[in-house]
Amino acid sequence: MAHGEQCIGTWEKSKLGATDDGKIKIDAHNSNQITGTHTDTSGNSSPIKGTCNGKQQDFKRTISGNKKIHYKNGDITQTPQKFLIKGKFAEESDAESKSKRSGKKTDALADDWTAEKAV
Repeated sequence: MAHGEQCIGTWEKSKLGATDDGKIKIDAHNSNQITGTHTDTSGNSSPIKGTCNGKQQDFKRTISGNKKIHYKNGDITQTPQKFLIKGKFAEESDAESKSKRSGKKTDALADDWTAEKAV
């Protein structure tokens, strides 16, 4: 089933907890893989790469050096006017990412991540 409408586009009003996070533009969606750009509230942009299956979106972006923000398991819902997304986020370093991939558990503070996109 095609689900590009839920995945591709610009997610506005992104928030990490109560903090404004800017916007997320998903440019490409191919076999559940997404790529795009995150633009923070100061206008600084960084590339993003992750997955979207039409029901859930998950991606990472670099914030500085080897520090990344992982936008995790964002559940996508739809109202008549917009798509909404709500998930968790955590800051992590490259070392933490490698540790998670190898099956080792790391401590990461997670909080709510939200955004919306016009239908």
